[in-house]
Amino acid sequence: PVWAAEDGKKFMYLSEDKDLWISNDEGCAKGERRGWIYYPEMEEDFLAPTMLPSTGWKSQEDSTLKPQFEAGVAAKTSRYEAAVARIAVRDDDSDSNSDDDDFAEKPPFNWVDIPNMRITVLHGLPDDEPAMAAAL
Repeated sequence: PVWAAEDGKKFMYLSEDKDLWISNDEGCAKGERRGWIYYPEMEEDFLAPTMLPSTGWKSQEDSTLKPQFEAGVAAKTSRYEAAVARIAVRDDDSDSNSDDDDFAEKPPFNWVDIPNMRITVLHGLPDDEPAMAAAL
């Protein structure tokens, strides 16, 4: 499925790896993993963007107000530093299988969590729209 903003410049689509992206027409037509906002690993089927969860979305610096982006980076940095500290003090002989070992994202942080995102209005994208045709 593909959806477009009313201005026709922003599109929402699933990439090949099931991330839901909001990007431009070029990214949409190619199904690329790039854009301004995304929802990682969409696991459930949905009929319309208005049915999407409100948490779990990620936003990059160009699409986030500066104070919110800086707060998001500070929160992620704090979590990362705490995980690094826990790993450093853990006993080397320990067989513990900690989630800290899998802390995949490391600074610099390019994406921050969006606390609550809702899509409330939906306009259909016609099948003959080039971005829709490419996505189909």
